[in-house]
Amino acid sequence: ELRSKQVRQPSWSRTWLVPSYRTAKGNEAYALQVLAKIIGGGATTRLYRELVVVQGVASSVGAWYSPDQFDLGSFGVSVSPRPGKTLDEAEAALRLQIDKLLQGGITDDELSRAKKSMVSSAIYARDSLRAAPNILGRALATGRTVADVEEWPDRISAVTRAEVEKAARSILRSRRSVTSVLLPAKRKEG
Repeated sequence: ELRSKQVRQPSWSRTWLVPSYRTAKGNEAYALQVLAKIIGGGATTRLYRELVVVQGVASSVGAWYSPDQFDLGSFGVSVSPRPGKTLDEAEAALRLQIDKLLQGGITDDELSRAKKSMVSSAIYARDSLRAAPNILGRALATGRTVADVEEWPDRISAVTRAEVEKAARSILRSRRSVTSVLLPAKRKEG
């Protein structure tokens, strides 16, 4: 837990240690990328739709996966409560959605939309004077090859629903995580 005068909006996050591109087996890294996109990679994702739009308990929510590490990567989720809601309410709502995911899995539509979005983004990144060299540089610095980068869209497209659900069960139930709470500084009394 950290308090700071610079914090206006409290937030809760949990980050898990997970395999990186270099340490993952099979399609595991790609399945984790698709999982992050499905549950919290934008305004049309499962967590945003449920916590921000439907329940109105959160002002923001997200998920991420950082596979570009030499050793282990990280996978995380975060939530900030909407004004008038507590951090505990937002955290509980996020945990409930993760439990639902673990029990019910993902839908074919979620899988298809996530993969299409990710592959489209990769195509646009190739045209960027800044993104493409950045992607290649990270890959080469962590033991990957140019071929790995070139094959990324095909590997994302090949990810199956079963692989995403297996990845979710393997990491979201793991105790290899850290929970962070960021709060505004306490006001001085008197």
